[in-house]
Amino acid sequence: MFDDSFKSRYTSIPYAFYVLERAEVEYNLVPHNHKEIEFIAMTEGSADFCVGASTYSLSEGDILVIPPYCVHHAKIFPHSSYDCICFDLSLIPDESLKNGLEGGELTVRGILSSSDCETRELHGHIRSTLLACKAQKQGWELEIRGRLSLVFSKLKQNEFFVRSLSSARDEKFCRNVIEYIAENYGESITSTSLSQIFYMNNSYFCRLFKKHFHCNFSDFINNYRIEKAKLFLEDRSLSISDIAIKCGFNSFSYFCKIFRFTVGCSPSVYRNRCTKKYNTMKHCGTQHIETPRLLLRPFDYEDCDDMLKNWISNPLVQSEYGEVVYTTAAEVKQLLNKWKKGYSDLGFYRWAIIEKKSLENIGQIAFCRVYSDCKTAEIEYCIGESFWGNGYANEALSAVIDYVFANTDFHRLEAYHRIENVKSARVLQKSAMQITETVQRFVRENTVPKDEICYCITNGSNNYSS
Repeated sequence: MFDDSFKSRYTSIPYAFYVLERAEVEYNLVPHNHKEIEFIAMTEGSADFCVGASTYSLSEGDILVIPPYCVHHAKIFPHSSYDCICFDLSLIPDESLKNGLEGGELTVRGILSSSDCETRELHGHIRSTLLACKAQKQGWELEIRGRLSLVFSKLKQNEFFVRSLSSARDEKFCRNVIEYIAENYGESITSTSLSQIFYMNNSYFCRLFKKHFHCNFSDFINNYRIEKAKLFLEDRSLSISDIAIKCGFNSFSYFCKIFRFTVGCSPSVYRNRCTKKYNTMKHCGTQHIETPRLLLRPFDYEDCDDMLKNWISNPLVQSEYGEVVYTTAAEVKQLLNKWKKGYSDLGFYRWAIIEKKSLENIGQIAFCRVYSDCKTAEIEYCIGESFWGNGYANEALSAVIDYVFANTDFHRLEAYHRIENVKSARVLQKSAMQITETVQRFVRENTVPKDEICYCITNGSNNYSS
């Protein structure tokens, strides 16, 4: 798949830094490519990386450079860790070098080993760049630009850039296969159906696939789907059975069998591990927030009548943010029961919006998606139709943003609306949220916003001050 998610991690310069913490079980990095150039430094353990047609075995201290747009995947062995930096080619000052890498004419040879006298100095420069990314001391942007220039100067001086031997035809085959699977992994895909799409004999397709991906097609598609499922399992709003279907498994029992075989544990155990891994993030839960005209508080059963009267039974209101319509008190109380159970988790955020002068429940605001791994949440909200035009949505949203950035570890809040929803656009803009290319929901579903406009705000950004 073409991975464009690094853009969502860009800061004041076009780079993204990522750390794989010590993996307790074997971890498979699914085949993908991206337009950034990538440095991977093994800090512990070992891994096997397939980059294009080449395979590299990395051990502690080794550094691998992955060219832009090059298809790569990896097997990370248990008890292993690595640091990764991806950066846009605009940070390379040498135009000829940048064009050669971007066009695929140039690649980087071999592994940079700390034990190799030829690469020891270069290895030190790359490690210093990674440390600068981690530390982010004052002036770090200038330091990273300078260190990257030095790194590429040394790579060029030591003739590490070589002409690529991969044919354009082979690269096109790999990219086309990955892009098709990325877009259709939730559907039924077989080597037979794929070979027909690419106008190939099935046996020839299978041989070509194994040559480039180093495994047979059925193993690849199962591993790919399981890796996507692992991402979805971090989102506790999705049931495990829904995730199985979403990832292309028609049989829940078969999904659990393949998941356990691939990951070493059941999907539910893996989800609990994710919760424990990320529960070090500071959360505050759904606390009371007061504004000049509103009170934001947890929902209670007493809200049922106001919800039915003011918003939850109104198709126009519910369609604004893609929620279903509830028409009976029994349906609403069942929903309230689910939400009230959620309040026992400090990572659950859903506020009832109460108008002070009438004491009526006039809407809600919530984090419908929480991504603790990147300290990001997606916001949804609604206001009853009779209360539109009073600025209540902006008042509630601004209060939630201020409160959450002051009391939690959230770094980024996101939202999106349909193109035709002009009212939501005004609310998000008045709350200092800025238009962005995509949000985590679309990144993790490997989709591109088509009829949606995405917004975000980051804690400490120029558009926000606490």
